[in-house]
Amino acid sequence: MIEIDGNYKEGGGQIVRTALALSAITQKPCRVTNIRKGRPAPGLKMQHLVAVRTLKEVSNAQCTGDVLGSETLVFRPGPCRFRDITVDIQTAGSITLFLQAILPPLLAADRATTITVRGGTDVSWSQPVDHFASVFLPVLQRRCPIFVKVVRRGYYPKGGGEVVLTITPPAPPEKKSSEPLRMTHYHEPHSVRIVSHSSALLKKPRVAERQADAASAVLHTTGLTLVQEVDYYETDSPGSGITIVAEGEGLCIGADALGKRGISAEQVGREAALMFIAQLRAQAPVDVFCADQLIPFLGLWGGEIVTTAISDHTLTNIMVTEKFLPVRFLVEGTRIRALR
Repeated sequence: MIEIDGNYKEGGGQIVRTALALSAITQKPCRVTNIRKGRPAPGLKMQHLVAVRTLKEVSNAQCTGDVLGSETLVFRPGPCRFRDITVDIQTAGSITLFLQAILPPLLAADRATTITVRGGTDVSWSQPVDHFASVFLPVLQRRCPIFVKVVRRGYYPKGGGEVVLTITPPAPPEKKSSEPLRMTHYHEPHSVRIVSHSSALLKKPRVAERQADAASAVLHTTGLTLVQEVDYYETDSPGSGITIVAEGEGLCIGADALGKRGISAEQVGREAALMFIAQLRAQAPVDVFCADQLIPFLGLWGGEIVTTAISDHTLTNIMVTEKFLPVRFLVEGTRIRALR
């Protein structure tokens, strides 16, 4: 039984998601204690519980502690059974955090799988769906076909968003061992894509356009080609957001910001643009927001990445991944090597 302290460093739900994903792949049982111990409301929340129960079903696992508020979880996986999945997080719980948990097992599946998830597409403390789809996911799409469709946006507090993801894992099964993941050289992007979105309720004051224009005004200083995408959606709760994506071979760089009450659309656009420029100035191919998500795949495939910064999220995922896989991570500055 692999023992994991859920209060390690970042101490959030990420520990549970990564542990159970790797448990399902390796079929090694685990116990996670002190789940979200340092949070104002410790234990499993609904968005964590949905991921736990989905992984439980996918891996035919025996599980105890999979209830709201639980601070201890025991997970004993069996043989994985893959099928199409429909999940409703019910609240504005993050769709992308759920997908981060389910992706590693699905990459090891023996069939194509379609996942339909309802919840929050653009919510605080998680990766917006555009950053997930346009910055992080292309790294995995080099290995196998993965398609994402945003059917509906979901903002806090009601959520109501919907995302459909279809993944066709590498085949045949005996060829699933992939080449090492290497992202160590920075190249200047050939263009920058600005994706600005808002509820249809905010179309009259042109919130999405104002976010995009404010971001563009800041980004013009880079001299890079800028491409704007502006969209409005019918949503259950009003909201807005912006994601900025570096377009270029071998890059995993982006930045984002969410609209908030009392914060102007211009401030939201500028916030994302300044964060994006800071990521570019680090001249690393992987941004700090994606580095932690790549750790389990580095553990599975081996390889090396250079990121803009080392976060507690990244160090946390390194700890969990080393528990399950025959790998040791070497962190030198902002370079991360997986030694297998």
